[in-house]
Amino acid sequence: MDNSSIKYNIHNFRKKRKYTQEDVANMLGISVTAYRELERGNTSIVNPNIVRMAELLGTTTEELVLGYRPVQLSGPG
Repeated sequence: MDNSSIKYNIHNFRKKRKYTQEDVANMLGISVTAYRELERGNTSIVNPNIVRMAELLGTTTEELVLGYRPVQLSGPG
């Protein structure tokens, strides 16, 4: 995972929801220091937490990691 885009996306989605870093840390059950390290890109997010964080921030894991929602291609028929 590219921590530079994730940290940017986490920060932006958190701001959109008007949450503080402490709000998100408390909702994830981690310390504020641990959350700040995620938002700074100094640590990687653990898979179960990325799903929970996406839910809390009102987005998808794809959008949190990639910065956009992948296009869904329809199958034949």
